[in-house]
Amino acid sequence: MAGDLDACLATMPKGAHYRILPTGRVHAGDDQVRELLTGLLGAFPDLRLIPELVHHAADAVIIEGRTVGTQHADWAGIPCKGRVMDVEGVIVFRFEGDTMVNETVYYDHAAVAAQLGAGE
Repeated sequence: MAGDLDACLATMPKGAHYRILPTGRVHAGDDQVRELLTGLLGAFPDLRLIPELVHHAADAVIIEGRTVGTQHADWAGIPCKGRVMDVEGVIVFRFEGDTMVNETVYYDHAAVAAQLGAGE
């Protein structure tokens, strides 16, 4: 499924959304989630999510891990310098029954910006 946006979106029901806490943005619905993922994968075509710990709760799955990728295009207001991002974070997938309804992403955006050379 790597890089297959249609397959990724197929895992999310209508009305599900991504919350990106460091940016304060909520991406709701197929079009906004597609735009988010297209921008991310366009900027980091070699993006890898590396799970390190997986936790299960009654209504959520929490994954701790790293996100690694080389920047190939401007992203999140950060000009491209071809640098590598390697950041730890947490993703919380919330469920209602068997249906995922939300994905919330926690990471240190200032650390990412520094790694990518923002402000230099």
